[in-house]
Amino acid sequence: AATMPRQRNLAMGAWGSFMPIGMAIALLGAPPIAAHVGWQGVWLTAAGLALACMAAVAWATAPQRWPAVPGPGTSLPWRSLGEAVWRPGPILMGGCFALYAIQFFAVASWLPTYLIEVMAFTPDRAGVATALVVAGNALGNLSAALLLHRGARRWWLLLTAFVLMLVCAAGIFAPTVPLIWKLPLAFAFNLFGGLLPATLLAATAAHAPRPEMIGTVNGAVVQGAAIGSLAGPPAMAVMIAGFGGWAGTYWLMAVCCFFGVCLASWLGIIERRLGIT
Repeated sequence: AATMPRQRNLAMGAWGSFMPIGMAIALLGAPPIAAHVGWQGVWLTAAGLALACMAAVAWATAPQRWPAVPGPGTSLPWRSLGEAVWRPGPILMGGCFALYAIQFFAVASWLPTYLIEVMAFTPDRAGVATALVVAGNALGNLSAALLLHRGARRWWLLLTAFVLMLVCAAGIFAPTVPLIWKLPLAFAFNLFGGLLPATLLAATAAHAPRPEMIGTVNGAVVQGAAIGSLAGPPAMAVMIAGFGGWAGTYWLMAVCCFFGVCLASWLGIIERRLGIT
């Protein structure tokens, strides 16, 4: 709500890179900290950084700095909040986010284990390689923000991301693909997957009934990612056990991408019907 309308796609899309950037920093920074002060030191360092970020956000979002934006004292009726959340657009976007999160955390869980057990990486090298792969997701987020800013269609970016993620997953988990291609495919998977969160977060501004409800719609959509990250690991474990190896994960990806394409197409129809650009 604090962003100019013509810059919202760029701002909201770029914001989606917070997760992969944070994960990459943690993967690179945690091992040396743990080597000196143990895992307790890692947690204390993370807590201190979180408090510093909270203080910075409190200062940056102080009401006197944004007099035209509704502050904490501005209340909205519960009925209005329900109307903002229980709309086809936010529900479909939350579903897309859940399907994306299942796949993202599946690959993020698979990669370090695979690098250590199959490609004989040391834990330190595996951590650095995983951080670089995850950083590709941030690059995808920023690319989506720029594409949206230049007028790219949201449903087209979502469809493209789901299809290309499936293609990359086929190579990642196929036993016939040479090992040398696994790491580049994982990077490409995260790069193309990064188009999804940026696109979905940027879409919350377009689907919110009023600017002051952008945060509400955003929070509802992000819950899809939380649900996906919760459901993903047990679903992946079931598929691995059922198929007797990591190859079973591909079928989980295939199901997620199929339904993701369906939801993205449905979202495109909804946006055309409502005249949302």
